[in-house]
Amino acid sequence: IDDTYAPERTQLAMAKALRLQVDTIAGHEIPGSYEEISEFPVTETNWIGSDHLTAVGVQYEPGDDDGHFVIFHNDRAIAQWTYFAATMIAGAGPAELIDGQ
Repeated sequence: IDDTYAPERTQLAMAKALRLQVDTIAGHEIPGSYEEISEFPVTETNWIGSDHLTAVGVQYEPGDDDGHFVIFHNDRAIAQWTYFAATMIAGAGPAELIDGQ
């Protein structure tokens, strides 16, 4: 939302190219075709050959931050990306995205 580093057109192109599931904020949906996240946790959204992976996009209210910097100051973003990274590092399977609420 209001990201000067990655305009909505760029975000949409990336979401389509990577076949991302996207968690949007009502009224700020990225126009175009992508799969909306319907429930959490999210895991194994894509496959490359026999490898399962989790690829998602999440929107956050920007507050005083612009672009990707919101992940450092938004409580939900911090909860989501740290859990996602922890499950990835654990290596027990594809990373998992939680709601973070």
